[in-house]
Amino acid sequence: MTKTLLILDLDETLIHATEVPLPDLTPDLVLWKQYYVYKRPFLEEFIQICQQYFELAVWSSASSDYVNKIVKAVFPKDIPLAFVWSRKKCTYTTYPINYLEASGLAYDHYSLPRVWFKKLEKVKKLGYALSKILIVDNSPEKLFYNYGNAIYVDDFVGDTNDQELMLLSKYLPTLHAVDNVRVLEKRGWKTTVNKE
Repeated sequence: MTKTLLILDLDETLIHATEVPLPDLTPDLVLWKQYYVYKRPFLEEFIQICQQYFELAVWSSASSDYVNKIVKAVFPKDIPLAFVWSRKKCTYTTYPINYLEASGLAYDHYSLPRVWFKKLEKVKKLGYALSKILIVDNSPEKLFYNYGNAIYVDDFVGDTNDQELMLLSKYLPTLHAVDNVRVLEKRGWKTTVNKE
């Protein structure tokens, strides 16, 4: 049986990077003497658990250099990644006008909000079925076109008591053998975990 593909975002999902060091915390990594990077609690365990059940990949809307350095620091060398994608694979465009109108969001044609969308049709071209792709991200707007594949997490901004990845590592294994992940309601995933 082919494993479901689990695509992970980086910033505010697995790590937090900031130009200003967080008080009383030692960064896990410093990039270019400019960015202080903090790993989300339970990150190492989360990756180990996920790789048992899923094929893993990374997709971030950050620059390629940045993404590659973070991936090298976060993922063990013995865990293969199906791909590591950066902003280059995102689609930078506006929301569809009909969505903005239907949602009642204020806009004008000269200043439509632009977003780095992660369109899973690009992953599908690699031979993956949409029914077997999950993507974990803290930014719902980036997954507008593929909300059925999304699992949203709260932003990580350096809280050492954060439990998101620990909870997610309990939830995700329940999905690994599902035939079509898109039909499952995943918005209340934390409630599901907390009931156990």
